[in-house]
Amino acid sequence: MLGRGSVFRWQTAAVNFGMFITGRVLGGLSCGIIYAICPTYAAEVSPPKIRGHVGMVYALNISIGYAVTEWLGLGFYFIPGEASWRVLFGLQFIPTILMSIGSFWMPESPRWLALKGRYEEALEVLRRIHSGVDQHDGGEEFYQREYHQIRAQIELDKEEQLGLKDIFRKPSYRKRVLLVIGFFLFQQLTGFIPLQNYQVLIYSFAGLTEVEVLVMIGVWGTWVVITVLCLSPWMDRIGRRKSLFTAYGFIIAGSLITVIAWARFEARGSSVIPLGAGIIVGMFVLAFGYGGVMNTFAPVYASEIMPTCMRAAGVSCGYATFNIIVIVLVQITPLAIERISWRYFLIFHICDLIYGVLFYFFYPETKGKTLEEIQAVFGDNIAETLEEAGEKVVQERKGAAAEHREEAA
Repeated sequence: MLGRGSVFRWQTAAVNFGMFITGRVLGGLSCGIIYAICPTYAAEVSPPKIRGHVGMVYALNISIGYAVTEWLGLGFYFIPGEASWRVLFGLQFIPTILMSIGSFWMPESPRWLALKGRYEEALEVLRRIHSGVDQHDGGEEFYQREYHQIRAQIELDKEEQLGLKDIFRKPSYRKRVLLVIGFFLFQQLTGFIPLQNYQVLIYSFAGLTEVEVLVMIGVWGTWVVITVLCLSPWMDRIGRRKSLFTAYGFIIAGSLITVIAWARFEARGSSVIPLGAGIIVGMFVLAFGYGGVMNTFAPVYASEIMPTCMRAAGVSCGYATFNIIVIVLVQITPLAIERISWRYFLIFHICDLIYGVLFYFFYPETKGKTLEEIQAVFGDNIAETLEEAGEKVVQERKGAAAEHREEAA
């Protein structure tokens, strides 16, 4: 509602620059809230086997949004007057109102309900969204086992008096937050954001005309959508670690191609068209790895490794880091390109190599585990495994059947 109001009152209908900036600030605050809520919610309502796919849908929607906006930018370029930007900003109302209406049919997170002691509601939500998933030979369904595990884990955490205050006090929690912050930090140090935000400068430098630049920006956005569809589904098949290493293979190769082509382009003169094309090819190779995996990995992994009592806070720390680095990069990139040219992107290439090593040693695999079982990966106590929860369901069913027979007798 905050974002929707800001669109019409402060952005589309702005009568001066201050009013417009106010609208942008309100819209930015709304986006910040959504960025933290959506991945957390997606992780908490997803079965382990398809959690990566659900995260992919989130990343895909964001990528489609960017692509549509970039193509609209091309179209509105040819519209004269204030309508070229007022209508563009006004179109934000459409997805906002759709999301607002759709939220009325979204069930509450079962883990949040359990955290608040509303266990019956949590069980009902799990039955609605996970009924029929992975039924065992004993007759117990996944949602029943999952409910037992969620409730047992939350009760254990309450017994140990764990809460938000422990996010930096407890070593295993602190490690997880640092892993989240570290990933979001190095995600932005891949160089993707400077390339995306300053494509105009790079394409112009490579010799493209004004309209060709706008077309290439739209192609870039469409390419990122395609990459999400190509690579993100593999996260649930080959795991998080292998997926990220695959992404970094493309990112490192792409950044190297970009740096080499750019350096040779400068040295030999702007008339060498193949070298200008080489810069663009390198950018798109890098985008294949970043868009294909990183856009999905970030929200999925951050939500997976944080415990229920502070999942939203951990994800928020990650996205706060994300946006701080974006702000810094957006401010320094034009000056850096002017002063050190291709060497600026060589810095990102080195950062990619460094993070590849850090990821190998410090980031564990989470594929196929429930959110509660992932806690054990970091050395925390877990109340019960999914199999143990299933045994309890069977025992409860047998006990209920025995009581029923006694009453009938």
